Amino acid sequence: MRGDVLVVRFVPFTMDVFAYSSAQAESENRSISIRFTAGDAEILCADTEGYCGLGATFLGSYQRVPKH
Repeated sequence: MRGDVLVVRFVPFTMDVFAYSSAQAESENRSISIRFTAGDAEILCADTEGYCGLGATFLGSYQRVPKH
């Protein structure tokens, strides 16, 4: 945590349709930065270029949806 911002490095994982190796995680050094407030979370930075579709972004504010 840096103040109200959580900065997290991407870690290796494997799924049925995609894998992100330890070597990739170490060499790419990707991260995501999220600022938390009482009512929402704002994604400030997400290093997803080259993995998500062209123009796809996670940036912006997100609010928790109450469970029904």
